[in-house]
Amino acid sequence: VGFVAEIGERLVGCGFMTFSPTREFAEKGNFWISVSATHLRQGIGSQILVRLMEAARALGVREMESLRSLESPSCACDFLRDRGFEESQRLHTWECEIGRAVAIFSTVFARLHRQGKVPPDARIIPLSEAPLDQVRELVASNMGFAEQMVGRMLEVGEHGYSRTFSKVAMHGERLVGASLATYQKAFVTTEANAVIPEYRNSWVSIALKDALARSQQERGIPRTRFLCNPALHPDTEKTARRLDGRLVSVRLNFRLKL
Repeated sequence: VGFVAEIGERLVGCGFMTFSPTREFAEKGNFWISVSATHLRQGIGSQILVRLMEAARALGVREMESLRSLESPSCACDFLRDRGFEESQRLHTWECEIGRAVAIFSTVFARLHRQGKVPPDARIIPLSEAPLDQVRELVASNMGFAEQMVGRMLEVGEHGYSRTFSKVAMHGERLVGASLATYQKAFVTTEANAVIPEYRNSWVSIALKDALARSQQERGIPRTRFLCNPALHPDTEKTARRLDGRLVSVRLNFRLKL
């Protein structure tokens, strides 16, 4: 479902909503609204939101949630809060020096090796060599990401999840974890670190972090970034502080029960 706002023949705003699991059996609507910078605070976004909410209710949608996370603080966050939306997810972006990350991750991984906690048939491979359908399923089921979104990011290569920097953990022929990263010139950002439940708190997570950090260092990238939800991944927050990381952004998602 989508709507556009026009003044004369000029497009000044738009909004759309996708539904899950399907439009015919819609339970949740993910929406996005955009308004021209020259037409902000004129009620255009509010009108588009009202039309989206009407369409959602007509289809029996129980909950609306922002499709993308929003920079906080921002006018967009205030806009949704003022209309009854509540924060549904908080994402922190941390940045740290790659040399310190390699030093710490490599030390921990080497210790696990000495303790015999890394299986002899364990290996880390680049995303380019991994079965993408299995990676998509792993990340969607363990991170709560929309499977369609993960699929698109995997399909577009270096413009989505980098097949060079992203890493996949294998135990024999079994895929047991993945670290998916994006590359934007000066930075590699780890956006998802998913491990199947029975391999959590094992060698998998640190092996992925170590391999990804070393690949960045080898290519001369001085700093690394990673995302985390502090409520779901407190250990990642602790790691960021241990790395003397700097919190560079906070992004929020919002939802509304209909």
